[in-house]
Amino acid sequence: MAAFGLLASCGGGGGGGGAPAPTPSPSPPPAPLKTLLVATQPVGSVQATVFTTQPVVQVRSNGTTDTTDNSTVVTAALVAGTGSAGAQLTGTTAATAAAGVATFTNLGINLAGTNYQLRFTATGFTEATSSGFAVSAPPAAASVTFNIDSSQDVHPISRFIYGMNGWDPAQRPKNLTLSRSGGNRMTAYNWETNDSNAGADFHNQNDTFLGGGTEPNGAVRPGLEAARAAGAGMIVTLPLIGYVSADHLGDGDVAGTVTNPAPNYLGTRFHQSRPRKPGAFSAMPDTTDAFVYQDEYVHFLDGKYPGGFAATSNPIWISLDNEPDLWQSTMHGCAAIPAPRPRRARPRPMPRWCSEPPTMPTPPRT
Repeated sequence: MAAFGLLASCGGGGGGGGAPAPTPSPSPPPAPLKTLLVATQPVGSVQATVFTTQPVVQVRSNGTTDTTDNSTVVTAALVAGTGSAGAQLTGTTAATAAAGVATFTNLGINLAGTNYQLRFTATGFTEATSSGFAVSAPPAAASVTFNIDSSQDVHPISRFIYGMNGWDPAQRPKNLTLSRSGGNRMTAYNWETNDSNAGADFHNQNDTFLGGGTEPNGAVRPGLEAARAAGAGMIVTLPLIGYVSADHLGDGDVAGTVTNPAPNYLGTRFHQSRPRKPGAFSAMPDTTDAFVYQDEYVHFLDGKYPGGFAATSNPIWISLDNEPDLWQSTMHGCAAIPAPRPRRARPRPMPRWCSEPPTMPTPPRT
């Protein structure tokens, strides 16, 4: 009996000497709850214009803005059934988050309406919907009424507002009161010899296109006298660019070609046009020197047509050259401004009729 009790007390541990039971593995953390939140609600404006206030959407993880998110693309769309039927959301409808914030910049709606809502979606996020807002129609065009009282502030207007360039009195439109001798040709017109340069209009050549023979001012005289005889005024162009044609060879570009440039063409193919003659005016200009004087041209006209500059019905007026703003393209440029010459294989200096005078004799001073 005693031995039995000893054995029982020694073996009663119930297998306490075996391996302990395994510890259970911890459960994985729940996936973050990803949501969108409209932080700034859109505020509408006039139809077909951008919203007054653009929407801003937060990209959230477990209820807070995920400031590490710089890649989620949030897309905006109209909630079906809100606003006006057929309305469309305009502008850039997708915005990429920066530090967890997607900002839209130019959204708008093309039709006026009320209770518009926008839905914002992104892959893997619970969508968000904006509050309702309205888009208004543009204001109606106002009616403007002008009341004209022809008895007030009455004053005469110049009869010379009705004119055209180089008209023929025998064929002119009725009641024209002003003619003009103008155009690109007149910029390098030599009034002493009637030579002129065509500029970009025709090969930049010197020729006798204007006519007039060898009579001073012969190219301008017929039109001037016809206009004045018809009781109309005449605008005569006074060349100012600095050089006028010295010949009428009609042999193409006075500057030559790229492969065969003309040396000193300003000195050989042009005369200097100077504002003031250093000596006394001549009844007939000197065509043998290398100068043409602008003030002498005016003096010539004044002597040829006494009282013409002061006439009230058929005056002679002076235009200071022709379209100086176009000299760069029509007359090879002025001063140091290069003119575009796409037809040439390479650029080269063009005639600069306002600078870089060539080697020429100095006129005698009296």
